[in-house]
Amino acid sequence: MRVHNETGLFHASQLTSHQPPQPAMSMVVRGTFSLDESGEVELLDDVQHGVLCGDLYDGEDMHTAPLSHASDFAAFKLSSEVLLIGSAHAPHHRPTSHWPVRLTVGSWHKELMVYGPRSWAWGKPSAAEKVES
Repeated sequence: MRVHNETGLFHASQLTSHQPPQPAMSMVVRGTFSLDESGEVELLDDVQHGVLCGDLYDGEDMHTAPLSHASDFAAFKLSSEVLLIGSAHAPHHRPTSHWPVRLTVGSWHKELMVYGPRSWAWGKPSAAEKVES
């Protein structure tokens, strides 16, 4: 099979079979972009090339370090994925213990609740500390 990629984004393929003997192919296309406060998106050319790999963590211990790059490969995915690395800032920069954040890409969106630092004691979390970001 021949792949013709006109996107300029790094890509790779993996042959597999979900229903043997019928062949299938998973295609990975990786793009890394910056997103500013106004919503402008820019392709980051300097990180587009390289090796497709497994999960990478921002630290030595994968059980405690945050995920910095999700695995490029999976035998089958129903849809694409988005990994956002950034900071959350409290509304009006006033210290608060929690606030909602939202990421929107086209018609898709995800909303999460962000909490200030907490700790575990006796099997339950403490109250969240108030923070600005």
